Amino acid sequence: MNIEDFTGEDRKFYTREIKLKLFSRQDFQLAQRFWSKNASIRRENVYSRVFNPLEVTPEEGDALTEKDYYRLLRFLVGHKYADELYVHDGTRRHKAYVRTLRRTMILDFAEAAFRDSKKKNFLEIHLKKDPMDYDHATIGFTEYGGRLVGYELFCPESLSDLFDVDECRRDYKNNYGIWVPDAFLKKNVLWEKN
Repeated sequence: MNIEDFTGEDRKFYTREIKLKLFSRQDFQLAQRFWSKNASIRRENVYSRVFNPLEVTPEEGDALTEKDYYRLLRFLVGHKYADELYVHDGTRRHKAYVRTLRRTMILDFAEAAFRDSKKKNFLEIHLKKDPMDYDHATIGFTEYGGRLVGYELFCPESLSDLFDVDECRRDYKNNYGIWVPDAFLKKNVLWEKN
C-alpha cells in the first residue's frame, strides 16, 4: 500500500493495513530464498506472507531519489508507536530514537539510506507500545521494482494487534512475515492450497 494512500489519523496506525496471512514453514523458507535469506525455523514461532506492504514509488520520474527516502522516513516515524529508526549507509548502521529525531537527522538518515548500495535490510522502523518494554515489532525495507517496499516483518504475539493478522494459534512467540512478488509465489510456492 503506497504511503500516499494514508490520510489523517490513519497515518498514526498505518500498520493496521498490513495483512499477515499464515504460510507453511516450507513456503516461508522458499520465500526467504527469493531474498537470499536462510533464517532458522523454530516451532514456537509462526510464519506469514505479507500483503499490502508499505511502499514508496518515485515522486518524480522513474528512479527513487533521496527525497523519496525522506518521505518514507517522515511517514514511518509518524506512527503512534514508532520507537527506533535504523539505517545502514553501506558501511555502518545508524540508530535514533524517534522521540529525539529532528528534521535534520531525518534528512541525514535519508541520505545514508539512499547511499547504501545493497538496498536490503538497510532501513528499519521499530514499534513499541511501551518504551520500557523489550517487545517490539520491526518492518524492514528493500528496494524492489523501482520502489521501496516493507518486505520483512517481525512481530511478537503481544503486539499482533498492530497488524491485520490471520487467526492462528495463540501460543506462538513471534510472527515472522515476508513479502515476495506474486509471480514468484505462483511458480514456486504451494500457496494456492492454503
